[in-house]
Amino acid sequence: MFDSSYLMLIYNSALLLTMVLLFNTFSVHWQSWKISLKEILLGLIAGIIGIIIIHTALELEEGVFFDSRSVLLSISGLFFSPVITVIAVIVTSIFRIYLGGAGAFTGVLIIITTSSVGLLWKKIYKK
Repeated sequence: MFDSSYLMLIYNSALLLTMVLLFNTFSVHWQSWKISLKEILLGLIAGIIGIIIIHTALELEEGVFFDSRSVLLSISGLFFSPVITVIAVIVTSIFRIYLGGAGAFTGVLIIITTSSVGLLWKKIYKK
């Protein structure tokens, strides 16, 4: 079990690196809040990667997960457009609510908080 925990964390990190590679390949010049089909598609891809991360998480107890979804969404807010981040937040939040359990509300709050911190930091950093 202990080795399996490390393996899952390494798998989650590999998914994050895959996302970075994918977004670097399909990079666009991000324009704040100007929605394009490319951004919607990348937002859905980020959301799907978030679902995979949640699905492969280490379950500490019934409905309480330990994963790297907060890293995914904060990086999305920091480096990608707000549109991509909001779409990823919506997709991962819906999936987390669907899973339910004791940590569902906390999981959604973490999703919203970490993505907001990424977006806020991006705005502060630009100044």
